[in-house]
Amino acid sequence: MDARHQQLLRQRAAIAEHLAWLDAEIARVAPAVASHPTPPDPAGPSSAERLPSATSHVPLASTPADPDQLLAQLGSDSEDSDLPSKTGCWGIFLGILLLVVGGGIGAIYIFYR
Repeated sequence: MDARHQQLLRQRAAIAEHLAWLDAEIARVAPAVASHPTPPDPAGPSSAERLPSATSHVPLASTPADPDQLLAQLGSDSEDSDLPSKTGCWGIFLGILLLVVGGGIGAIYIFYR
């Protein structure tokens, strides 16, 4: 096998491991979704368990298969959230913008008098 093929296989194994971790975290956060969540092993997974095969991933039953449905579900969660940091970010942006524009106008005034 060439190096590119080996790299793709390693990436697929890493993605499968990440998906398994995501499923475990979702099951831990929402115990009603998973009927029997298993506690993590305190010793940690062995090297053979760290790289599951790509076919071992099984999505949770509550995750919608349709991407539009999933986007609608995630979008409905974020519509009601109050994000004061967004207002603060705009305030910082406008403050810096005013400083830059004011500095530019001041520099033009000073150097071209």
